Amino acid sequence: MKFTFSLLIIATTFFTSLQLKAQLVNGCGFLQQNRLEIGIANNGAYGTPENAPIGYHPNNSPLFATTYNPVTTAYIQHTTALGFVADWDSNGWAVGTPPYFGDYFLPGTPQEGWSIEVGGVRCNAYSSEYQTSGTTGFTGTLTGTNQYVTTAGGVTTSLWSGSFGNLNIKQTTIVKQNKLYFIANVKFYNTGGTPLNNVYYMRTLDPDNDVSISGNFSTTNVITYALPNPGNKTLVGCTAVTDTNAYLGLGTIDCRSKPFICDFGLFPPTDSLGYIFSGTHPDLTYTGTLVQDVGVGVVWKLDNIAPGDSTELNFAYILNEASLDEALDAIKPKWMNNSNLYQSNDTIFACANTIVPVSIINGDNLSWSWTSTAPLSNTTGISNNVTFGNTPVQVTAIGTGICVDTITFYLAVGASVTTTINAGICSGNAYVFNGVSYTAAGTYHDTVTTASGCDSIVTLNLTVGANTNFTINTSICQGIGYLFNGNLLTTAGTYYDTLVNSVGCDSLVILNLLVGTTTYGSINVDICQGQSYLFNGVYQSTAGTYLDTILNSNGCDSILTLNLTIKPQPLANFITDKTQICNSDSILFTYTGSSNPANIYAYDFGVGAAILSGTGVGPYRVKWNSSGTKTITLTVTLNGCVSVPVSKTIDVIQTPSVIALYDSSICIDATASIEAQTSAISPVYIWNLNGANLVSGSTSTAGPLTLSWGSTGTKIVTIQCDNLGCFSNIDTAIIEVHELPTANIISKDNKIVYCETDEVHLSTDFIANSNYAWTPLEYFIRYDYNDATMIIYDTTLVSTTVTTSFGCKATDTITLYTDPCDQYFIPNSFTPNGDGRNDVFHVVGLHNAHVETIIYNRWGNRVFESDDVNFGWNGYYKGVKAETGVYFYYIRITFATGTSIVEKGDITLFR
Repeated sequence: MKFTFSLLIIATTFFTSLQLKAQLVNGCGFLQQNRLEIGIANNGAYGTPENAPIGYHPNNSPLFATTYNPVTTAYIQHTTALGFVADWDSNGWAVGTPPYFGDYFLPGTPQEGWSIEVGGVRCNAYSSEYQTSGTTGFTGTLTGTNQYVTTAGGVTTSLWSGSFGNLNIKQTTIVKQNKLYFIANVKFYNTGGTPLNNVYYMRTLDPDNDVSISGNFSTTNVITYALPNPGNKTLVGCTAVTDTNAYLGLGTIDCRSKPFICDFGLFPPTDSLGYIFSGTHPDLTYTGTLVQDVGVGVVWKLDNIAPGDSTELNFAYILNEASLDEALDAIKPKWMNNSNLYQSNDTIFACANTIVPVSIINGDNLSWSWTSTAPLSNTTGISNNVTFGNTPVQVTAIGTGICVDTITFYLAVGASVTTTINAGICSGNAYVFNGVSYTAAGTYHDTVTTASGCDSIVTLNLTVGANTNFTINTSICQGIGYLFNGNLLTTAGTYYDTLVNSVGCDSLVILNLLVGTTTYGSINVDICQGQSYLFNGVYQSTAGTYLDTILNSNGCDSILTLNLTIKPQPLANFITDKTQICNSDSILFTYTGSSNPANIYAYDFGVGAAILSGTGVGPYRVKWNSSGTKTITLTVTLNGCVSVPVSKTIDVIQTPSVIALYDSSICIDATASIEAQTSAISPVYIWNLNGANLVSGSTSTAGPLTLSWGSTGTKIVTIQCDNLGCFSNIDTAIIEVHELPTANIISKDNKIVYCETDEVHLSTDFIANSNYAWTPLEYFIRYDYNDATMIIYDTTLVSTTVTTSFGCKATDTITLYTDPCDQYFIPNSFTPNGDGRNDVFHVVGLHNAHVETIIYNRWGNRVFESDDVNFGWNGYYKGVKAETGVYFYYIRITFATGTSIVEKGDITLFR
């Protein structure tokens, strides 16, 4: 038993000296193995806005990044932030020239991260996003955080989880002991009810491999592998210009991937990832080599993800070129059997007549079909069971997708049980194993058969120990005995005994005993439940009295008594009346943990919380001034003992606001446009059109909607938004619908045919507060709203447009015609003497006119009357020559146009 105990002590000490770290600090993950260290930012990028814990090896020289951590809300310069650091020559962090390389991309402008694009909408999560105070680390609606980091069995693992709409994203980072590369697995889940189309993912960084050593930012950037190639490899490698041992590669084995080098800058273009993947972007290099301080990356085309479906990808960062093939091999599809990984074409040994479970890892992006020379539980999927007899079996799986991958393994009957015996003997003794006596240290084997028919290999690790001598120098107090070799000694002197040493061999023990004065002391200590107190080399966690003996100042025993009291640790807990609220609402927190009047309660409601009511134990009513997932943490302190923190999350939904933008006034023959503007991202729109006709647009959207009405008057339309059950204000659109005016042109002259150059008098309906536009304007000599006068020269189309104060219009037209009118002359005298000259009085110059002529004498008697333009007065009255004198005429002339005029005057008759 002493031998076994000794080995345990040695193993424990060895493990402690190699203790590895994995921890979260203010939202940032820190992963450490003996050859590689990584920092993961809050947004899943590599490169932290937080200093690394003590024991890591960050090296940000020659520049230090000033970054913002949204967890601490601190914007400071970080001199020990962590990206990648590697013990490149694997000989220790303090050995070599340089002993290690780092911190790669962190000097200058930190650039490492990733982008996601769905349906043409792209979001970024770069480490540089933290270089502005107040930033979240993301662009767009992308969110997420580090969930945990852990170390077990020589493997350090972290999980980052986030979402982009209905796309859930999980990034697992794995660092293994003694490796100079690490791998990452990214899974994508469609949690919604509709397909997510045109999904792309990009990983990018700016390699500054040995800048912390040489000060040179430039690297030799090479597209080492680009599809197509036999191994389906994609790799962009970056080697330092100054020290070529400083290597950094980003690679994958995936037919959906494309590597690139940025031609001009540290960051890839802001265009769509689909354009970057096309291989035609003018600012990127997709083949060859570029020596410069620029960024590199790989972009994946994940295509469409159906509702409830998922896909994944794997990539590796390699920090020593010699590890290149091993790193890419680590992300190939592999076989797994009983937690053991096998490469393609490996042989898996199993017992005869058993069912062997196998599965495929790193292959979720392909659809697998299986064939086997032995029965299988199914022929598709990534997991299967092989019914194995006692003859060799070949199992093959073919994965199809953008490319095809085939993996094979062989089943054979073999050893399935191994047993190791660690034993030790003293020099001169023998150990019997498999019927043979062994006296020399070494490793020995034996093979037996198990009950299931498999070989069982037994291995003996035999250690041969030597005899030792051991001296004890001690003292006792007077009256106190010292038990040695079965005797109680009370007298000073030298005594001897033979014991068994740590390897089970003889040990000669020599006791030098001194006798002195004994002293006593005591201490009283209170600790909290769950804590421990180091006393006499042992951590004590149970209440009681403990003794320790030490040497006092005179060399005698000093007996120290510990009176240890355990104070109870309070139990914290609370409940909420809701798990989801609108940010305009509040939530009630009620304490349900252990109760004690001396309890001190410490609630942390997170950033943006406002306590509306509650102190001490509560209850508390709280609301937040921002939306998102809120983490509430409670700790309770009782007499200095702090409870285990209890945390719960509340989803705070943004209460949206909405306004309506619309046409407030239209005519009845027109349409009104209306649309909603809201602060919500994808709300449900609640329109109330109140009887309007929906001409175009959809009420399930923000618009614009095109509306019309069949009547005039005041029309009211309302809009409200529903954001996951949180309702906005109701905004009202008031739209006035106006009637149309009338425009009926009439001739005030009651005709439409005029003589050329006649004045034409027109009018139309009078509409108050309206504008009248007469055309052709150049013919009008006067226009007064609805009343106008024009000169007509030829047949003319006259129109007027009436425009009301609301912009409503009406137009009417009239065609006016012209006809040439005769030029006439009425003489003022005539001489009816029969000489053939001026013998008849009539209107001269008329041809197509109708003339009515009446002549009166000075006594008012009608002496002549005619309605014939060609029949005039010959100077006779009642058959007798009328006497010389002055006569009066009344002449009505009616032209062919219908226009009539009356001429009145006098004429002198001469004989």
